[in-house]
Amino acid sequence: MTEQMNEIVRLTEAPIIDFVCEVRFESSVPRLRDILAKSLAEAFPALIAPAAPSTPDLPFPMPPGLELALGGSMTQLIFPDGMNVNVSERYVGVGVAGPYRGWDELRPRIKEVFSAVLSSSLISKVSRCSVKYTNFFPGTPVDVENVLNGTLELGGRRIRSEGCQLRTDFKDGDDISIIQIINPVNVEGRSEDGQGLLLDIDCIRNVSLTRDIEALMVQVDAVHAHEKKVFFELLSAEARNAMGPIYA
Repeated sequence: MTEQMNEIVRLTEAPIIDFVCEVRFESSVPRLRDILAKSLAEAFPALIAPAAPSTPDLPFPMPPGLELALGGSMTQLIFPDGMNVNVSERYVGVGVAGPYRGWDELRPRIKEVFSAVLSSSLISKVSRCSVKYTNFFPGTPVDVENVLNGTLELGGRRIRSEGCQLRTDFKDGDDISIIQIINPVNVEGRSEDGQGLLLDIDCIRNVSLTRDIEALMVQVDAVHAHEKKVFFELLSAEARNAMGPIYA
């Protein structure tokens, strides 16, 4: 990764269509999802709670296996500004679908929600935190090599740009990065025909923390910085420059 890429502070036209920052924890209490959802609704009166458990309302097809990763049924609480809180038995995630607002705007809400969750004595410790961005590059078709920094080959044969689904992971120190590429995929309202390439990056760090919000946010910030590094490493120079990078 070049020094110049490290200096990018934001993109004029970010491809992000979905974002979630999650924390996973340990507890011996049954039906913790219901308890935490009720507690969060009381802590944040502006939250709107649906009538029944749900999975996140995503503007694109859920990648294979993601349903299992979510860990079963989930309650989604929604703020009036569109940010959402997803609550499961051992998981709370703060996210937003649609135009990306920037980490500086999202981080305070993430900290507020996680602080409310960690105030519960029903949680024994935090075991994991992660940051996941889903990016969409419109086009029919999209040439994978125009978007990504590299080529895809199998047995010496170059993988076709169209009809490509790839999932892999990398370990860098304390962080695991799960990369998913789907091309083509249909995403509502994101291009004339809704087709394009989906690049999903989920950066995960296993931790062992007490219910200390400041210690947790140190880890969250580090995972977010790592996800940003991975994202720019994956992009081709052509794709990066097309999005109008703004440097420090």
